[in-house]
This record gives sequence, C-alpha cells and structure tokens, in this order.
Amino acid sequence: MVGDAITSLIAYTDDVLIFGCDHEIWMMRGDPMAGGNLDVVTKAIGIHWGEAYDMDPFGTIYFLSNRAGIFS
Repeated sequence: MVGDAITSLIAYTDDVLIFGCDHEIWMMRGDPMAGGNLDVVTKAIGIHWGEAYDMDPFGTIYFLSNRAGIFS
C-alpha cells in the first residue's frame, strides 16, 4: 500500500504505473486484479504536485521533485 499522499500518476507503459507521492515514488507492475506488484522506487524523494514530469523518446522520465530540483 502506498503510504504517502499521491501527487501525480505517470502511465509509463501498459503494465507500469508510477505513483509520484509527496515524499516517495512507487511503481505498480502488472494487473492489480491479477496479483500485480506494488514496489517502492525510493523513499528519499517525491514528485511535485500535478503534471511535473515529462518523458523523452527513449523512455527516461524527468520530473520536478518536492525538493526543488529536476531529476530523471
């Protein structure tokens, strides 16, 4: 279970959804109704509220963090 306030949702692929939280980043892989996985990516940094992200053609996600920096 995601234990922080969700600030953004990023549909990375058909099977991966990234939860940007206030102080954490989580990733859900697979179908949640068929036993998909929910994994923590990091508990050290979060994603700013709203659409504070973008993805380049190679699949790298760039986002504005809750700590006033741009990360990938």
